[in-house]
Amino acid sequence: LLAIVVSNRSFRGLSLEREAPDAVHRNEPFPVSVRITNRKRILPAASLTLSFAGEDAASAVYLPILAPKTSATLRMERTMARRGVHALPGQRLSSAFPMGLIERSLAHVDGLEVVVYPRVHRIERAALERLDDSGSRPRPTLASGDEFYALREYVPGDDIRLICWRVSARLGELIVRELEPGSARSIAIVLDSRGVPATWEAEERFELAIELAASIAVAFLDRQYSVALVTPQGTAPLGQGEGHVLRVLNLLAHVTPVAYETLGDNWFLASGDLAGATRVCVSTDAAQWGGPGLGGSVRVLDPEEILHAV
Repeated sequence: LLAIVVSNRSFRGLSLEREAPDAVHRNEPFPVSVRITNRKRILPAASLTLSFAGEDAASAVYLPILAPKTSATLRMERTMARRGVHALPGQRLSSAFPMGLIERSLAHVDGLEVVVYPRVHRIERAALERLDDSGSRPRPTLASGDEFYALREYVPGDDIRLICWRVSARLGELIVRELEPGSARSIAIVLDSRGVPATWEAEERFELAIELAASIAVAFLDRQYSVALVTPQGTAPLGQGEGHVLRVLNLLAHVTPVAYETLGDNWFLASGDLAGATRVCVSTDAAQWGGPGLGGSVRVLDPEEILHAV
């Protein structure tokens, strides 16, 4: 009887609130912060265990005691195995205080969602240069435009000659001039997601192709290229900068398989004006890797050749 009474009083008045990043990468751990509040005026809460609902205790975290009218933040790690927009699983707060005879639990489901991007792998410079073998290496032109476009924060890798020192001194942070991309190097990545995976191995190769598209896009954006991404689900037009990186990754997060009969071979021609941009073709159908793509004009890249270290 004493265990029942103490357990009820100790566990009463607890509430949970949690935070997670808006976007994460597939199969990479990210933090989830859970704030536990004890609203009782007198009694503490003791021996609290926090876990994800439906999972074993291996990933659970423990809080020995939470004083009345106080809060504590517990941090957990989570990974998401699938791209897209997914709700985090609910949390379970439990306690067997005081004698371990009776366990009380509190379920917390808030519908918190995260956008899951594909993983981005580092691509060696030599691997990027080998793209020339497929006829898809961007033409060597001016590294940037020659007309002023806007001012923005400095990003590692920017040409230091573009830094506006007077503006930077006034604002206390590095500011660079962003130039019109008209004469900049530009590349258009066409991601052909036709072909519905029928096995687990085909699904993994599907994801590998999307990771290749993401890795190429980020690598060229880091080198100050203008990059466009064309998919059956939509197009990210030519752009540069950190904001465009997120635009490309967000589009890739929503790519889904498309049946071949749904789209014709020239589906990518409706993507808009990409004149002057060199096209790179990536297919999620492993049977197309290494073969001709985009009407035979370029070679379909093989992710296993470029992402050999994955």
